[in-house]
Amino acid sequence: MTALLEVSGLTKRYALRRDHVTACEDVTFQVRRGEALALVGESGAGKSTVVRLIAGLEQPTTGHVLLRGHPTDARPRGRTERLARAATVQIVHQDPYSCLDPRQTIGAGLAELLRLHARRLGNGSATEARVAELLDTVGLPGLADTRPARLSGGQRQRAAIARALAVEPDILLLDEAVAALDVSVQAQILNLLADLREQKGTTLVFVTHDLAVVRQLCQQTVVMRGGRVVEEGPVARILTAPRHPYTQALLDSVPRPGWHPRRTRRTDHTVDAIGDRRS
Repeated sequence: MTALLEVSGLTKRYALRRDHVTACEDVTFQVRRGEALALVGESGAGKSTVVRLIAGLEQPTTGHVLLRGHPTDARPRGRTERLARAATVQIVHQDPYSCLDPRQTIGAGLAELLRLHARRLGNGSATEARVAELLDTVGLPGLADTRPARLSGGQRQRAAIARALAVEPDILLLDEAVAALDVSVQAQILNLLADLREQKGTTLVFVTHDLAVVRQLCQQTVVMRGGRVVEEGPVARILTAPRHPYTQALLDSVPRPGWHPRRTRRTDHTVDAIGDRRS
């Protein structure tokens, strides 16, 4: 099956006064339609930068992103191209305030999106009902007339997810999108995302630190460290038989039942792990 999303040799450098910082370098992977791919790695690994490059919010220094075989390097020209790009790719940021207008109620913001895309979605006469449906789907029933400032952090994140889902995109980019949600709501959102993938063929690119979420939602995993891909493959293989030492370290860092931190003994020059000493 042809890849819906292709990332090839993606590199992003930010210029400083006398130097530059490389946020990601030579990142390459593919995602097929209806597939869920996880980008995992420690903070600062370059995951969010890759997501912003895919969304077209920033332009790569080198490399390219292909959507259905077409490059996304050029910025959309005119209203028609902008709407087409928005219908193809939507992003849910870590900070929901980046996409919520503080002057608008949650319902008004969703209704505005639905009107903009009414011709493609075919729901022009049912905007109010669709707004209510979206809010109910993400666990915010009855809050259409509420402004973002009156919502909790988790509620704002759910409102941001509703905005991304409103236009029914082909690719949904989620940058730690469920990290701020409590366990019950997180489960609800993950089930919703799984349904979208299975029923509508929505492609997911999921940035997360939570390997339990990866196991539950994703089929493919890309592990990043220092801006580079160090390992990639099916989730089942990555989580059970990692090949790269860094991937193994990530898995070892996840607390398990019965796990306790090792006691240490400090000497004048070193700290020896008691559990590592052998007679």
